[in-house]
Amino acid sequence: MGASSSSAAKRSARILAVQSLYQLESSDVTPQKLLQQLSQPQVVLIDDADTPQGELEKPDMTLARHVVSYAIQHRATIEELLKGALSVGYDLARMERLLRVVFHAAIAELLSNTDQKPALLINDYLDVTHAFFSQNEHALVNGVLDKVAKAIRS
Repeated sequence: MGASSSSAAKRSARILAVQSLYQLESSDVTPQKLLQQLSQPQVVLIDDADTPQGELEKPDMTLARHVVSYAIQHRATIEELLKGALSVGYDLARMERLLRVVFHAAIAELLSNTDQKPALLINDYLDVTHAFFSQNEHALVNGVLDKVAKAIRS
């Protein structure tokens, strides 16, 4: 598998992780059931102009399961880091659910994947953000994740 193929599989895994965390927040699926579903092969579909026919590379399922599992297990820590990186007075409950789960996945990976440079992970999650949003959300994601990465590494 080439570097670009591996990179594409990781991008698909991150998108799948965000979709899975969104499903957890939006339905009555239990964390156990969600993780069980992630043990099955997955195809990631997305409505993205940059992706031919909306189908992405086969996801790196190990990464997807890791991100989702870590985000579930460390939710309180992730929420505290997220709150600390947002502007004073910003109510996390007002944040769009999809954007919140992008942050959860990204922060889970920033916390658990200390071998990779934070700037690379942030850039990867900016790509994920672009897959779901077309407005200025990427600027918010970039700023917040940069603050979180600095807080984690300090």
